[in-house]
Order: sequence, then structure tokens, then C-alpha cells
Amino acid sequence: MSKGSKQGRLLYGISEKNANLLYVLPVMLPDPAIWMGYGNQNIAVVGRFEVERVRRQIPDSTWVYSFTEASNKYQQHTDAGQRPDAASIICAVSRAWELDEWLVSSDFPLAVARKLMDRRIHLQAVEDFLPERKCKNLSEIENIKNSVKLAEKGIQHAFDIVREAKILTDQTLSWRNTALTSEILRGEINARIALLGGTAEHTIAACGAQAADPHECGSGALKANEPIVIDIFPRNDKTGYHGDLTRTIVKGKAPEPLKKVYSAVKKAKTTAIEKARQGVPAKQLHSAAQNILGDFGYTTDTAAQPPSGFIHGLGHGLGLEIHEPPAVNSRNDSPLAAGNVITIEPGLYYPAWGGVRLEDVIVVDKKGCTNLTTIDTVLEIP
Repeated sequence: MSKGSKQGRLLYGISEKNANLLYVLPVMLPDPAIWMGYGNQNIAVVGRFEVERVRRQIPDSTWVYSFTEASNKYQQHTDAGQRPDAASIICAVSRAWELDEWLVSSDFPLAVARKLMDRRIHLQAVEDFLPERKCKNLSEIENIKNSVKLAEKGIQHAFDIVREAKILTDQTLSWRNTALTSEILRGEINARIALLGGTAEHTIAACGAQAADPHECGSGALKANEPIVIDIFPRNDKTGYHGDLTRTIVKGKAPEPLKKVYSAVKKAKTTAIEKARQGVPAKQLHSAAQNILGDFGYTTDTAAQPPSGFIHGLGHGLGLEIHEPPAVNSRNDSPLAAGNVITIEPGLYYPAWGGVRLEDVIVVDKKGCTNLTTIDTVLEIP
């Protein structure tokens, strides 16, 4: 920002897909919208069919216009029948507010940026456009809690299906006279969440050796006596906030080595949660979990192909995005703050037979944390 310049804040995009825009303009919009702020002035420019809906749902401190209304108010000339474009409106507001520069998010559309720069509008892109998103208010925490419940409903449905399934002679599972596959279980989970007002994408239902890859969605037949990692991270269709939940189960009897791995991961999760509170560096939670896994005798080899052991960070921030700050890993020495909503998801992975991951969602506060996850942690399902 040059000396003496005035800097506003600018977002442009589709709120359904742009978390920053949805944060300041909490209405799911399928078409591009503009949000501009300077001092105590906030303007939203949206499609003409969305104006009244947005006016009903956002704070009174934001003025809402259609593109045509904004163009007329700020005296931006357009040809008859032609819709004013975003760059023209932003330029007009820049003149009206006597602004020299706009602070924009790092994902600001290049095409619009070029038009603005061609008209001598200065832009400064920043990665952390809304740092306040890291600490959730009570309303946001409630939204995330509801999305965690969506995940719990989905995973409970999965548990019920696996419990109802029969074990065939070849150790594969059959449910309602059909081979039970990762694809079927994933579809059932996603459908149940859809019925409850959420959208679950890329749900993981990985069995056996497939579960050694933390992001493998899973395919093919599910089998008895092998780990099945189920990871669900649904988005609430109304609020846009995410939940996140992982459980590892076995249909039938878990082998003793798998039981030991499961116990280690479960202990790592509970230990990290117990240590979470305001002021504790994020990497200390990761180290606490890592130390527990080491105490059980499990080491990590990230140089191996494929890697094995505890091969990812302990967790991440959760909110309007599935992965957002603060990261909870060995590199982040920033202290946790009250209002941080983070996942705690230790795991152990071994290419020869699979893996185990367990995940809860917690809210950090001054004295400790609150666990938003309420579903049981069980390994064997008969």
C-alpha cells in the first residue's frame, strides 16, 4: 500500500464456492457477486433475482444492489440492454469512495483483475484475507456442530449396514443379497446425508490394504476381519459449514496386531484432545500424539515408497472449508486460540494390510476444549 493511499476490501466470486465471500455474505448464491468494504461502509452487488433474498438474510450494515442498481447509483454508463460488468462497477465505486487500492483475496479472478489494473485500479492480494475466520463465534460453532451431526448420521447408517451384512465363505460381505462394496457403502452414506440436508463428496470407505492410503476413497468388495476406514466430511447445504468424522471398523474379528494399532491410535487421539487449550502451540498436539504412537512401538518412515506409520499432520481447522487454518502439524508453532475449531485425527498406515484412523472435531477454549463428536468409537462390528 503506497503512502497516503486509501485501501478498501474487495471480493468477487460465487458464494457457493468462495468461502471468504460466503463468510461476509452468508447466502448461498449460484452466480457471481461483488462485496466491497471500506471503513463502516459495505456494499454487495448480486444478480437481480437474488437481491430481495440477500437483503432479508444479511446484516443491515451492508447495502445490497443488483448490478443495474449499482451501476445507476454510482453513475456508471452502460449501453441499453447491456448488463454492467463487475470491473465497471468496482471502478465506479472506487471513484465514489475516492479509493486508490483494493485488498483482495489470493484467489481473486485474473480476468477481472486485469480489467481493473488496465484502468489504473491497484490491487493487493493476500493469502489470509479474513484472519477472523480462524476463531469461530457461537453461531459458527453451532453450524459446525450440526454438520458433525450429519456426519454421525451418515456413519451410523454405515455401521448399521455393516452389522446387517453377512460374511460369505470367501470372506466378502453381502448386504440384502448383493455384494457389499466400497461404492455401495459410500453411496448409502452420501444418500443418507443428502436426505438430512447435507452434501457429502469424496467420502472414504476403504478396506484392507486400500486403507493404507489416507485419501483413497476405496473400491471393490468389503471383506470381513480387515480394517474399513470410513471418513465423511459433509457440507451443510444451508449454511455451507463442514463436519468431519473418521472411524475405523472391522466386520467380524480384528486380528491382534490390528487391535494393538487401534488402541495406539485411540490413545493418541484422546491424549491430544486432553492437551488442547488456548495458548498451546499447535505442533505440541501433534507431538503428543506422535509420542503415544512411539510408546506403543510404532515408528514412521516417510522416505519409504509408499510411506508407513503416522504419515500426516494430526489435524486441521474446520469451517466453511474442509481444510482451513490453523494447521495442526509438526511445523505450526503458532498457539491455539479460543474459538479454533480443529480436527484431531491420528492414524497409522501400513501398505501390507491397511491402516487405522480416528477423528473427532473439537472447539478450543481458555481452559481446554469441547468435543463436538458424540458417536462411539468401536472397532469390531459383529
